[in-house]
Amino acid sequence: MSMTGKPPFDFSRFLTDKWGDPDKLLAFLQSYGHNDIPRPTINQWFRRGSVPAEHFATLLTLLKLDSGKDAPLEDYLR
Repeated sequence: MSMTGKPPFDFSRFLTDKWGDPDKLLAFLQSYGHNDIPRPTINQWFRRGSVPAEHFATLLTLLKLDSGKDAPLEDYLR
């Protein structure tokens, strides 16, 4: 936790900026063959504002494959 009591990374804003809503993220994952993460789990990420580390790594990797460059993360640090 940061000194503000919030996690040091703003997952809520990251998820919203990159995909907008859980349905778009699910479609993005499925477009890369990742059918192993159920919709209720993705909904929880958006509600909680957090993503488990193993899935966050997958998201970052797929964003890089999709855009050809690393996803900038500095804007989401608190």
